[in-house]
Amino acid sequence: MHGRRRRRQVAAATLAVATVTGGVFAPPALGAIDTETSTKPNIILIAADDLGYDQTSLNDGPIRTPNLHRIADEGVRFTDGYVAAPVCTPSRQAIMTGRHPARIGGDSNRLARDHPERLATPSVANILDEAGYTTHAVGKWDLAGFMPRWGGSDVTLPHRAGFDSFYGSLRGMENYCPGKGQVWRNAGGETYENFTNTKYMTHEYTDNAEDFVLNHRDDGDPFFLYLSYTAPHAPIQLPEDCPGRDVSAPTFQGMVEIMDEGIGRVLDALGDQADNTLVAFVSDHGSQFPHFFPTQLRDGKYSLFEGGLRVPLAMRWPAGLGSAPGTYSQIVSTLDLLPTLAAAAGGSASGHPGKNLIPYLVGGQAGAPHDRLHWRYVDDEPKASKQGTVHVAIRSGNYKYLRIVGTDGVVTEHLYDLAQDIGEQHNLVADPAYAAVRDRLVAGHNSWNEHNPLSEDFQHQRPVNQPRGGKPDGFVEYGGTWDQADFDGDGEYRGVADSAGARSIVVASHYQNLVAGAEVRLADRGQAGLVIHDRTAAAASYASTGYQVRLVAPEDPSESARVALFKVVAGQATEVQALNRAVEPGVTYRLRVNVVGDRVAVFVDGRVQFHWTDSQPVQAGSVGLSVVDATAFFDELTASRAA
Repeated sequence: MHGRRRRRQVAAATLAVATVTGGVFAPPALGAIDTETSTKPNIILIAADDLGYDQTSLNDGPIRTPNLHRIADEGVRFTDGYVAAPVCTPSRQAIMTGRHPARIGGDSNRLARDHPERLATPSVANILDEAGYTTHAVGKWDLAGFMPRWGGSDVTLPHRAGFDSFYGSLRGMENYCPGKGQVWRNAGGETYENFTNTKYMTHEYTDNAEDFVLNHRDDGDPFFLYLSYTAPHAPIQLPEDCPGRDVSAPTFQGMVEIMDEGIGRVLDALGDQADNTLVAFVSDHGSQFPHFFPTQLRDGKYSLFEGGLRVPLAMRWPAGLGSAPGTYSQIVSTLDLLPTLAAAAGGSASGHPGKNLIPYLVGGQAGAPHDRLHWRYVDDEPKASKQGTVHVAIRSGNYKYLRIVGTDGVVTEHLYDLAQDIGEQHNLVADPAYAAVRDRLVAGHNSWNEHNPLSEDFQHQRPVNQPRGGKPDGFVEYGGTWDQADFDGDGEYRGVADSAGARSIVVASHYQNLVAGAEVRLADRGQAGLVIHDRTAAAASYASTGYQVRLVAPEDPSESARVALFKVVAGQATEVQALNRAVEPGVTYRLRVNVVGDRVAVFVDGRVQFHWTDSQPVQAGSVGLSVVDATAFFDELTASRAA
């Protein structure tokens, strides 16, 4: 595929595209663009791993990084650049696809890695490949699951994501020392070869990237290089430390400086192609070691506070961004990278939440790219007692709201004015003067959440040796016993309840108009089904208000077995409508409930069973499972916005 030349006629009126005329960025005229003869920029996207926002001199931090400065000095430094997730795989999915992790089931590292098939396509490399680019990826991939757990599936390997060639690690981390890490290379399309690294890993990646630039800068075709360093991710190692580990601030600093030096070598390799090469640099999220170089931001990796989400971000393209400001202070997201790079190359990026930043940077587009950004994340750090904690956040203007729900159901809320409090030290959520701001942000996030569905197949349990382990991430449970029951590899979720009942709720998943479903099977007599929790009720309370749709198989054979809808108020359930049918233990039923305004519809196995109009309707919120006097098995719980 290398060295190919493609001629394409693209309707400019339908695409966000860019051309270069006289060194100044300008939108193309209406008509057709000859992508063979137009001057397309080379594109280099560089990603660091676990580098904090202001740990380097790019944002006035202590680690000197002259080559990061060089990118910003020749282009734009973004003061308010954010990633889509505070951990590796979902963040990198967002960078590569321009899709929000919540949209493709990537609320945690584990979900993203164990479901690589959810990686949305086309990727930025697919788009650039179609635009005639030679594409190459170097370094950390971490989109195919941890090797060898990808099980032979190639759905998210680099060649399927649009890269002609790849050299790097398919995993999330590697030993840096020579002979200790694993390097994969696709040799001829879909065949991958495995090697051990012969150099310090950061040097290995820099050498490969530099060689690619030198080999392709003069061949007449534009190229796309994705240079994804593992530095400064753990293990904390310098060449002189090998094979040991020195988890210290000086070693961390040295790793960053070696990476910066490598970036300089790649930039130097551009030669006279430098002016017409778009280079973007970003970290995939905040630092795992923010304490090494304490910064003005709160927390780091695994957190939706600023230290986990706000990252170093810079871009340069002298031929196309000549009139751009040196510093840009509107909020931007790594979701913007795909549409921006696609536009620079004359490709299409329609239907993505991100924005093409080029018109904003060169003055053609007034206002800010985003009026708000959203996040939803389930903490899956295995060493943390908070594993399974659900975090949601929204930034709108200068205000940022966070809601954190622990695995014990305890809810904390935070509200900050980032213009006055970038360190998020002064929580305003209880201040009556900011009540309207809090309500506006909560409503905005709930509306966003409706369009980003929940999907839980119960394959992803927190480890049993962790606090409150053996539970699905993001679940809060009340009463009874809940665990994973792996029958025939199905990975079902089992609830066992006495007469007091038991309930399991997926927290922080609000939907105004809701469609929820699950596969439910009673093991014996009793009741089990779906829970719809009122969004206005207490977030952490068994005494819920809402709806429940249950399979009912009474102990008394004279009573009817049925599917029934219950209205629950303060924990007291009243049956309001039922369908008599032969509900039998041991049979799996697909239950579904639609809650739209005051109308509730119940489906069984895909067919509507009955409708009910509630004179005092519940505002649908979280979803979950319920068991009463029974043992029941559940699978494939879903929730999304009702049409």
